Amino acid sequence: MNLFVETAEMRARRTAAGEGGSSAALWQPSAPEADSQQQQANREHEAARRERVVAREDAPDEVRPDGSYSLEQESYQTELAFDRARTRRRKLAAVVRTIAAIVLVPAVLAVVFVASYTLTCILNGATPQEVVELLGDLAHNVIELIQSIV
Repeated sequence: MNLFVETAEMRARRTAAGEGGSSAALWQPSAPEADSQQQQANREHEAARRERVVAREDAPDEVRPDGSYSLEQESYQTELAFDRARTRRRKLAAVVRTIAAIVLVPAVLAVVFVASYTLTCILNGATPQEVVELLGDLAHNVIELIQSIV
Protein backbone atom coordinates (compact mmCIF):
# COMPACT_ATOMS: atom_id res chain seq x y z
CA MET A 1 0.00 0.00 0.00
CA ASN A 2 1.74 3.18 -1.24
CA LEU A 3 -0.43 5.90 0.23
CA PHE A 4 2.47 8.16 1.18
CA VAL A 5 4.81 7.53 -1.73
CA GLU A 6 4.56 10.18 -4.41
CA THR A 7 5.13 8.95 -7.92
CA ALA A 8 6.27 11.12 -10.81
CA GLU A 9 2.74 11.04 -12.20
CA MET A 10 1.26 12.22 -8.89
CA ARG A 11 3.88 14.96 -8.62
CA ALA A 12 3.06 16.16 -12.15
CA ARG A 13 -0.65 16.28 -11.34
CA ARG A 14 0.03 18.10 -8.07
CA THR A 15 2.20 20.75 -9.73
CA ALA A 16 -0.33 21.18 -12.52
CA ALA A 17 -3.11 21.63 -9.98
CA GLY A 18 -1.01 24.01 -7.89
CA GLU A 19 -0.06 26.26 -10.83
CA GLY A 20 -3.45 27.11 -12.20
CA GLY A 21 -4.81 23.70 -13.08
CA SER A 22 -7.91 22.19 -11.60
CA SER A 23 -7.52 20.59 -8.20
CA ALA A 24 -9.95 17.90 -9.34
CA ALA A 25 -7.33 16.75 -11.86
CA LEU A 26 -5.16 15.75 -8.95
CA TRP A 27 -7.50 12.97 -7.90
CA GLN A 28 -8.96 11.79 -11.19
CA PRO A 29 -7.50 8.60 -12.61
CA SER A 30 -6.48 9.00 -16.24
CA ALA A 31 -5.88 6.71 -19.17
CA PRO A 32 -2.27 5.94 -20.17
CA GLU A 33 -2.40 8.07 -23.34
CA ALA A 34 -3.93 10.97 -21.40
CA ASP A 35 -1.11 10.57 -18.86
CA SER A 36 1.55 10.96 -21.51
CA GLN A 37 -0.22 14.04 -22.89
CA GLN A 38 -0.53 15.43 -19.38
CA GLN A 39 3.15 14.76 -18.72
CA GLN A 40 4.12 16.50 -21.95
CA ALA A 41 1.94 19.50 -21.04
CA ASN A 42 3.48 19.55 -17.57
CA ARG A 43 7.00 19.50 -19.02
CA GLU A 44 6.15 22.39 -21.35
CA HIS A 45 4.55 24.33 -18.51
CA GLU A 46 7.58 23.72 -16.26
CA ALA A 47 9.97 24.84 -19.01
CA ALA A 48 7.98 28.05 -19.54
CA ARG A 49 7.97 28.68 -15.79
CA ARG A 50 11.73 28.20 -15.61
CA GLU A 51 12.22 30.67 -18.46
CA ARG A 52 10.11 33.25 -16.61
CA VAL A 53 12.12 32.73 -13.42
CA VAL A 54 15.45 33.04 -15.26
CA ALA A 55 14.23 36.16 -17.07
CA ARG A 56 13.11 37.67 -13.76
CA GLU A 57 16.49 36.88 -12.14
CA ASP A 58 18.37 38.46 -15.05
CA ALA A 59 16.31 41.66 -14.92
CA PRO A 60 18.13 44.49 -13.16
CA ASP A 61 16.62 45.69 -9.89
CA GLU A 62 17.24 49.31 -10.73
CA VAL A 63 14.91 52.20 -11.32
CA ARG A 64 12.88 52.00 -14.50
CA PRO A 65 13.57 54.47 -17.31
CA ASP A 66 10.53 56.53 -16.34
CA GLY A 67 11.86 56.87 -12.77
CA SER A 68 9.29 54.64 -11.09
CA TYR A 69 9.93 51.55 -9.01
CA SER A 70 8.47 48.12 -9.55
CA LEU A 71 6.00 46.62 -7.10
CA GLU A 72 8.67 44.26 -5.76
CA GLN A 73 11.00 47.16 -5.09
CA GLU A 74 8.27 49.15 -3.35
CA SER A 75 7.42 46.15 -1.18
CA TYR A 76 11.07 45.63 -0.34
CA GLN A 77 11.48 49.31 0.54
CA THR A 78 8.56 49.02 2.93
CA GLU A 79 10.16 46.01 4.58
CA LEU A 80 13.50 47.81 4.86
CA ALA A 81 11.83 50.84 6.44
CA PHE A 82 10.05 48.57 8.93
CA ASP A 83 13.32 46.81 9.76
CA ARG A 84 15.11 50.14 10.29
CA ALA A 85 12.33 51.33 12.60
CA ARG A 86 12.40 48.06 14.54
CA THR A 87 16.18 48.29 14.92
CA ARG A 88 15.87 51.87 16.12
CA ARG A 89 13.25 50.83 18.71
CA ARG A 90 15.45 47.98 19.95
CA LYS A 91 18.46 50.28 20.34
CA LEU A 92 16.36 52.83 22.19
CA ALA A 93 14.98 50.13 24.48
CA ALA A 94 18.52 48.91 25.21
CA VAL A 95 19.61 52.45 26.13
CA VAL A 96 16.58 52.92 28.39
CA ARG A 97 17.24 49.56 30.11
CA THR A 98 20.88 50.50 30.67
CA ILE A 99 20.01 53.89 32.16
CA ALA A 100 17.32 52.31 34.33
CA ALA A 101 19.83 49.75 35.61
CA ILE A 102 22.39 52.49 36.36
CA VAL A 103 19.82 54.50 38.32
CA LEU A 104 17.73 51.76 39.92
CA VAL A 105 20.45 49.42 41.20
CA PRO A 106 22.02 52.00 43.56
CA ALA A 107 18.57 53.21 44.62
CA VAL A 108 17.46 49.69 45.48
CA LEU A 109 20.71 49.05 47.36
CA ALA A 110 20.20 52.25 49.39
CA VAL A 111 16.62 51.28 50.27
CA VAL A 112 17.72 47.77 51.28
CA PHE A 113 20.52 49.22 53.42
CA VAL A 114 18.20 51.66 55.22
CA ALA A 115 15.62 48.91 55.78
CA SER A 116 18.21 46.51 57.17
CA TYR A 117 19.67 49.28 59.38
CA THR A 118 16.21 50.07 60.71
CA LEU A 119 15.42 46.41 61.40
CA THR A 120 18.78 45.95 63.13
CA CYS A 121 18.05 48.92 65.38
CA ILE A 122 14.60 47.55 66.20
CA LEU A 123 16.00 44.05 66.95
CA ASN A 124 18.59 45.62 69.28
CA GLY A 125 15.72 47.11 71.30
CA ALA A 126 15.50 50.69 70.01
CA THR A 127 12.26 52.55 70.59
CA PRO A 128 10.51 54.27 67.67
CA GLN A 129 11.91 57.64 68.82
CA GLU A 130 15.44 56.23 68.95
CA VAL A 131 15.01 54.73 65.44
CA VAL A 132 14.04 58.15 64.08
CA GLU A 133 17.08 59.71 65.81
CA LEU A 134 19.40 57.01 64.43
CA LEU A 135 18.01 57.44 60.89
CA GLY A 136 18.53 61.22 61.22
CA ASP A 137 22.12 60.62 62.31
CA LEU A 138 22.60 58.25 59.36
CA ALA A 139 21.27 60.87 56.91
CA HIS A 140 23.51 63.54 58.49
CA ASN A 141 26.58 61.26 58.17
CA VAL A 142 25.77 60.48 54.50
CA ILE A 143 25.38 64.20 53.69
CA GLU A 144 28.74 64.96 55.39
CA LEU A 145 30.38 62.15 53.41
CA ILE A 146 29.02 63.48 50.11
CA GLN A 147 30.15 67.04 50.98
CA SER A 148 33.64 65.84 51.83
CA ILE A 149 33.90 64.04 48.46
CA VAL A 150 32.65 66.99 46.45
